[in-house]
Amino acid sequence: YRESVAAIGPARGRSAAPVTIVEFGDFQCPYCKESESSLRTLMVRYPQDVRLVFRNLPLTQIHPNAKIAAEAALCAERQGKFWEMHDALYDDQGGLNLDALQSTAARLGLNTDRFSACIADGSTSPSLDLDAKAAQDLGLQGTPYFFINGRPIDGDVPIEKFESMIQDELHGAPH
Repeated sequence: YRESVAAIGPARGRSAAPVTIVEFGDFQCPYCKESESSLRTLMVRYPQDVRLVFRNLPLTQIHPNAKIAAEAALCAERQGKFWEMHDALYDDQGGLNLDALQSTAARLGLNTDRFSACIADGSTSPSLDLDAKAAQDLGLQGTPYFFINGRPIDGDVPIEKFESMIQDELHGAPH
């Protein structure tokens, strides 16, 4: 299971890192935004040991701009700027409408014509559908939801909990 979930999606960190955190997130979710500072800190503290994989789970029934934000991140990924867009979306959750997303794309140096065409053409749907199916198969109801080397952890998690689980994984503690 771990490999199939972890292998799909944009990743930060070394591909051979001993610990993989898979996040199912929603760019409009306030709890996902709260988790970002912990995740950014972990990536600095464990640069050789932790890999972070992001999967989209826009909760469109409560976050009307979550899907277009996810599309924007995927369109940015096609131009090699997923993480820059990811960070910008979480840094300004008020800027998740099409005009704001296009401004963000321009600020990040993306080709705005390609970016706008990508958002308009629906070509991100297969990727979003794949993430949604994975989330459904795993029984996920909300965001953020994390797997640390396959171990589930739900919600806005304190950094101490992440660190404890990372240490367990690095030191071979039984689950």
